[in-house]
Amino acid sequence: MRRVEVSKLIEVLPEVSEKLRANGFKVGTSQVVEAARLLDTYAALKKSTYLPLDEAAFVVASVFGIPGNIAVVADAIDSATHSNNVKERFEAIERGIAEKLEKAGLKPGQRVSRKKIAGKGKGRRERIAAYLDLKRIGVINRFQGVERVANRHEIAKLAWRLASLGYESLEEAIKSTRPLQSEDDLALQVDAGFTYSGDLKRIPTNALLKLARRASEMRRRRLLEEVAEELARRIRSGQSVDSEALKYLDEAGLLGPMEEAAILARRPGDVDVSLLTPTDIARLASSLTEDKAAQLVAKALREAKSEEYAWSILENVDVHLLWEVGRNPLKGARRKLLEAAAEAARSLREAVTYAETGLEGHADMAQYLAESAISKLAGIPKGVGGGKLTPSNVEAVARLAEAIVDIMRSGEADQLAGILTRLDPSVSIKILRGMYKRGGVLRDRSIEIAEKLLEKLSSTAGSKLLPKYIQATSMPGRLEVRTSIYRLLRKSPDPLIFRRRLRARQLSMALDVSGSMSRYSVWALAIALSFTRNIKDLILFSHKIEKIRHPFTPRQVAAALMSVEFTGLTDIYGALMAAAESASKRLVVVTDLKQTVQRGDVGEAVRMLKSRGFRVVFIVPPIHDHIEREAVELAGARVRVAFKPEDAAREVLYALRR
Repeated sequence: MRRVEVSKLIEVLPEVSEKLRANGFKVGTSQVVEAARLLDTYAALKKSTYLPLDEAAFVVASVFGIPGNIAVVADAIDSATHSNNVKERFEAIERGIAEKLEKAGLKPGQRVSRKKIAGKGKGRRERIAAYLDLKRIGVINRFQGVERVANRHEIAKLAWRLASLGYESLEEAIKSTRPLQSEDDLALQVDAGFTYSGDLKRIPTNALLKLARRASEMRRRRLLEEVAEELARRIRSGQSVDSEALKYLDEAGLLGPMEEAAILARRPGDVDVSLLTPTDIARLASSLTEDKAAQLVAKALREAKSEEYAWSILENVDVHLLWEVGRNPLKGARRKLLEAAAEAARSLREAVTYAETGLEGHADMAQYLAESAISKLAGIPKGVGGGKLTPSNVEAVARLAEAIVDIMRSGEADQLAGILTRLDPSVSIKILRGMYKRGGVLRDRSIEIAEKLLEKLSSTAGSKLLPKYIQATSMPGRLEVRTSIYRLLRKSPDPLIFRRRLRARQLSMALDVSGSMSRYSVWALAIALSFTRNIKDLILFSHKIEKIRHPFTPRQVAAALMSVEFTGLTDIYGALMAAAESASKRLVVVTDLKQTVQRGDVGEAVRMLKSRGFRVVFIVPPIHDHIEREAVELAGARVRVAFKPEDAAREVLYALRR
């Protein structure tokens, strides 16, 4: 794909607009000015003076109001940005090759010495840059292990081919070719102190990691930051990136919870735990699902280099995450305590499975493991343990497993509410849903307990976050004198700040209750319970869609949580269509954006809602479909990532206040 120089494209925009008018399109002068401004901004964001022809055409077509005619715009840009005289372009490219050869100290047909190219002395940087450019464009090639410059005839043939493709200069052609990817070439560029700018997006991830490694070794801070920024972009866009990237992101100061969780949640078994501290491991375990967190902890203990390092991990990790623990460096009483903790965690897991399925084999195994864990604790001396891994905590987990089995067998659920508050909400809901499926008295009791759990979660993650007052730069409201004076002294453009009581608006909420969203939908239902007065319609969707209309009670929300199956495909498009019938023009959708029902385009549904005056916010977990995310953002929706209930609640509050 040909790349176009942005400054030249801006110069010929009037000519492009004339060509489009001749084809029957209406393009105004103000649109030409706006296109020039946007192209300049877009190029600055990409840190490149060149743009691919299709990207440039997309920007121009969007501003001109003809997004469905990108190919026509691309043809107009292509014809306006290069001359029709192939010979002139050929001569310009040939001159450019000759200049590069002179800078590199090379001649046509000459054998290339990398040692001489990389050697110290005046003009080293320019020499390396010229050598790499010539290699990218095909003037320097390797044959039978030897690099050699093309002869004059081959150079002329290459220049003519590039001119025939429409390139105006050698630099334009170089920008359009694939960057060099071999480790030797990457190392040479790092040694010379080069940065990459926009070319980083075209380098494969493995080569990018090699580049980061070399930049780190050579202490090229600026290059490392550029590479780390590109790695972070790929992680957020859903691409598979090796856990080695964590080290370089951290070194560049770009390692955030989203990047960590995205890498670890995909393949926790592949994580290099030597890159993480015990505190990092514990923090990341708390943000992953139980299965992924258990895998991460087990791997960290298995690969721990010392007993103290392993113990530091265990002091910060919840006991119920130790069910996968096997090989570890602990010895003596500490090892015995860890073995008891692993059995207690397994017993709790078996008890929860029994509550879900009703299969007696899981109940028997839960009781056996709980008794075994408690008996092992009897032989552990006092004073052993620390942090979260103590004999009392291990015994509490084992007793909890026994209590769950006893309650489910007896059907007496009076003590269950107190027990379930000690578990993760998603685990508690699994147990309650098992009770609900058994019917009778247990069904009604499960709804009562679910209501209490949701109310407790909502009080900590929802209503307590709701501020009574907000600050604004416009009236009405009471003038905040001190804040306004500070802003006046700092010459703020809007110095006057007014304080007024918050008046939350109405909104609709759509919750994805497919299999992958059980944990996050429990959060969202708890938040919905906090704002029952503000939520006009509550839509629960997987491949089926259920709408609960306002006014609804906490009991109705709890009953919906118990009755909806967290399984099946996901129909986000259908949920958006259902939300279009709501009277509220604010819509919050909690989903992982994985549209698995072949029904319609989610981006088009968002555009339709936006055209009707809706404000659409998607709250997504760390692991979500990033391609679909880009589509809904381009369509005008706001997308925010939630790592915990408080994050989701803040986004709902923001939607209520906007």
